[in-house]
Amino acid sequence: GAFDTFNLLPHSMLEGTVPEPSKVGHWAVELLGKQLLTTGHGMRSTEKLLQGKKAVCLFFSAHWCPPCREFTPTLVESYAALQTEGAE
Repeated sequence: GAFDTFNLLPHSMLEGTVPEPSKVGHWAVELLGKQLLTTGHGMRSTEKLLQGKKAVCLFFSAHWCPPCREFTPTLVESYAALQTEGAE
């Protein structure tokens, strides 16, 4: 499926890293801050934006990094595929 692109780390490295659903807002606020800038909606509460989400994909990149820039079209394509499956 569309998630194959993001399957870059061995599953053994991810064990124990996925927070319990009730704590999603907690880790996200610590990592991203209390509010996020959204397209068309301005600043929104991080916790409210992520409430009820099954997965959150974060991609950290630098405009000067050639491998990061090369990955961007793949990220856009994968995100479009995920949207057809109901992802936001």
